[in-house]
Amino acid sequence: MTTALKARITELHASYNRDAIRELVSLRQTIKGRDLKVGDVILCPGTHKPCTVIEIDDRIIRTDSARQWDQFYLDRHDTINVFRA
Repeated sequence: MTTALKARITELHASYNRDAIRELVSLRQTIKGRDLKVGDVILCPGTHKPCTVIEIDDRIIRTDSARQWDQFYLDRHDTINVFRA
């Protein structure tokens, strides 16, 4: 499911027309850092490409991104956008 969701988000970002934006908004949820879960799909901070959260260690979030932004810090009170189907 995560792979399909990431592929769909990438496809929507590429087309970026009115319908694509509506669908992206329907999939996006803004949550607090404390509600982030392993398996959530987010846009990586550096690349803005969809990636999957693979580990949460206190405030350090690790993703499956192959870039330098494969980990970042997120406070439990900060907000982040996640994509959930």
